[in-house]
Amino acid sequence: MQAQWEKLGYTVETAADIITQPFDYTIDTAGVVITGVVIIGFFVFLIVMSDREYRQVIAEKFDGRD
Repeated sequence: MQAQWEKLGYTVETAADIITQPFDYTIDTAGVVITGVVIIGFFVFLIVMSDREYRQVIAEKFDGRD
């Protein structure tokens, strides 16, 4: 394992600082909310546009046929 860290350019001392550092699992609430709004907005946009296209195709194919 030491050889792999040395290939990355770290010495035993500098790698130890990285290895012993605890992971930070804090969640950015604003980022999660913004991401959720963007995803929900995209799906709403997709549904609205798909509905318009669907209605347009149905109107082209079946309007005027009796």
